Amino acid sequence: METGFPREDDRGPLSGLLGFGVLVQWRTLKVSNCKKELPARVYDVISLADESGEMVKPWAEAGYFCACIDIQHSIRRVRREGNIDYVWGDLRSWSPIRPPKILFAFTPCTHLAVSGARDFNQKSWPMLRDGMDLFYQAIFAAQWAGVPYMLENPVGRISGLYAPAEFYFHPSGFAGLLEDPSEEAYTKKNLPLARERVCSSRVETS
Repeated sequence: METGFPREDDRGPLSGLLGFGVLVQWRTLKVSNCKKELPARVYDVISLADESGEMVKPWAEAGYFCACIDIQHSIRRVRREGNIDYVWGDLRSWSPIRPPKILFAFTPCTHLAVSGARDFNQKSWPMLRDGMDLFYQAIFAAQWAGVPYMLENPVGRISGLYAPAEFYFHPSGFAGLLEDPSEEAYTKKNLPLARERVCSSRVETS
């Protein structure tokens, strides 16, 4: 049966990256909220490994249905706040009903960021594999969706194991856009991987 899902042997430059393959089982999401079932949504914006929801708030305010997927959310119920659903999900097994219009991912950097380089030898290959596995799944999801995307991670091992970022930024560079700039007036070099322009909350509604 044709599903439109990439085959395990058709992953392009990602094939063999980790020495093993993890196939995501794409399935329909049933949204339940204890005693009552929430109406299912087809999401316009999906943000993976996102606990806070800060990334999608401008999009939600613009009228788009958004989903923030993270294992920190309740596994038993979806928390719905306006146009944002906070959904429990592991990147390696969760899937949407259909591709969104835009996708973001903030996979954990605990085992990848150079800020923890002194612990790399002690953590060894298993922890590196764990970090790259989650990042790889975000790449896989982005390739499958075929939409503009942004995958965020600080300076770390991704540049050497996957690809170097084309640009970087510090939060302080955008602090002036906030009512209280002091909230983001700090430096933390981030290296996003992106496809097409994703800097505004305007997407085509075809």
